[in-house]
Amino acid sequence: MRTTTRAMLVLQLVSAGGLAAQSSPGRDPSGHWVLDLARSSFGSAPTPSADSMIITRFGAMYKIDEYAAVSEGPQHAVTQFPVGDGQVTNEVPSEGGSMRATMTVKMRGDTATFSGDISLQGQSVATELGEQFLSADGKTLTRIVDIQPTVAGATDPVHIVTVYGRRR
Repeated sequence: MRTTTRAMLVLQLVSAGGLAAQSSPGRDPSGHWVLDLARSSFGSAPTPSADSMIITRFGAMYKIDEYAAVSEGPQHAVTQFPVGDGQVTNEVPSEGGSMRATMTVKMRGDTATFSGDISLQGQSVATELGEQFLSADGKTLTRIVDIQPTVAGATDPVHIVTVYGRRR
């Protein structure tokens, strides 16, 4: 159970881990973002007591430095995502190996959609599908992710909605 819970925590960080593919002028998500727990929901996944991320643009990629406080202890992930359409693979160290998320990102207006596969030690453990978008005023970043575990005994999908507020 501990390994499954830990894997779900890492999945939350590595899955869309701050997917930051807003490319419209003036819609750059770079900055410091803090999770709004009251507006977020984690389905059957563990709920963090805190989560924040710093998004920095480097050319055609965004670097996302994310920290979460959870019952299992602090979690930290550094991931990257394309500014526009593209594919990316991110690895995050985890108990017993590293989690790898390979994602295809597509832009539809100001909304980034993504789909991909998450693996642990080369074995697929989940698929994901989701979207992320900035609010009209640029002060809120919303990420909606559906994770479908592919490992035996964990077949219920997990629906996660995270809402972040921009910290000035």
